[in-house]
Amino acid sequence: GACPACNGFGRMADIDLGRVIPDGRKTLRGGAIKPWSTESTTDERRDLAAFCDRRGIDLDTPWQDLPDADQQAVIAGEKGKGAGKFYGVRGWFAWLETKTYKMHVRVLLARYRAYLPCKSCGGQRLRPEALAWKLAGRSLPQWLALPVELVDAGLRTLPLSDTEALALAQPLRDLQRRVSFLGEVGLPYL
Repeated sequence: GACPACNGFGRMADIDLGRVIPDGRKTLRGGAIKPWSTESTTDERRDLAAFCDRRGIDLDTPWQDLPDADQQAVIAGEKGKGAGKFYGVRGWFAWLETKTYKMHVRVLLARYRAYLPCKSCGGQRLRPEALAWKLAGRSLPQWLALPVELVDAGLRTLPLSDTEALALAQPLRDLQRRVSFLGEVGLPYL
């Protein structure tokens, strides 16, 4: 039942745009894109300027004041490959991922990477089919988020039909026993 995108971890390492563009008051020409503000990224700044010129994006407007469509265009780049296509911030980082055999590239990527909730499962760690399963109106992640004492009370008052009670009798007893044990040993806050 684990989410196939994050392998059940609920988080994925991804580029943190808050680290890439830490100061929204800066302009694109003034170094809003932090990793492109060094001497070694002259080509990236040149490509960005050409792209902005083609799209009519003002290089001297603070990042935070640029329209969302322009911000997304700079981040995503242009679709397709070929000469003259702008790769965007995400495309540049994807290209860097192919160079991780170099230590300095791994260090650079680590500066701008963060563990973010998985977009596929929303950080709930399960595939959609497993998230669809509910017991007393709660999904498994919702049950797991409750303190032990609430889980114990919820399991004791489950509204089950006769058929459900018969089918779940033994597993439910085992679960109630384990949950109540956690409360008995002084861990009801878990």
